Amino acid sequence: MVHGTRHAALQICSSTLIFLKLSSFVSDLPAESTVKNYCQKLCDVKKQYKVAELISPGLEAVGIFTNFIVTQHIQEALLSHANIRGGRCQSFLRLMKQGVMFFADGYERAKMFDSSFVSFLRNNNPCLGKIEYFLRWSNCNCRKRCLCLPARHLCRIRLYERIPTTAVLPSYVSKVRATNNYVVIPVSSLTNLCFYVEVKEIVQEAEIVHTYAMEPVNDLEKE
Repeated sequence: MVHGTRHAALQICSSTLIFLKLSSFVSDLPAESTVKNYCQKLCDVKKQYKVAELISPGLEAVGIFTNFIVTQHIQEALLSHANIRGGRCQSFLRLMKQGVMFFADGYERAKMFDSSFVSFLRNNNPCLGKIEYFLRWSNCNCRKRCLCLPARHLCRIRLYERIPTTAVLPSYVSKVRATNNYVVIPVSSLTNLCFYVEVKEIVQEAEIVHTYAMEPVNDLEKE
């Protein structure tokens, strides 16, 4: 963007203008030309992923479904939080929602950052938590992978609570700590990925870890 200190401000403005108008520049190129095809490929590069099921427009289960053993504890949670009794559960570890990939905490392969800390709505109240896993429930007794309908797609989340702090923080930053409480919610209730940060402090030779959650504030890409 900048190739020297001479007229740096002008260089930044010019480069930014080119970047913002790049798509219109590409569309103005001659149709089916080699240059246009090359530029379109550069602009349209997207990471490929395997869609296990299209849940609804803009909402996809990603990867593969695996058999999920429902323990008594999970049965009680499903009944209490989602009014689900019986049927069959399969688990999956990734969810694509409106172009954003959500990961369960247990997903490790090719994960460069933590994308399991989220904000979500519970009884219309904003909450914070970490996704443990995603579930696909169907009212069937199949033993192999299936896409039987009707189905419900849920996620189990460990709740984090906001705690008071004397530090002056922006409104979108909260000091948090994990609780021993879990909820099961529909995947449609997920609202945003959050940044989860651990800050270590040494106090009298003892290490103290402070944890913070930062909710996204830039909605420009959604407009």
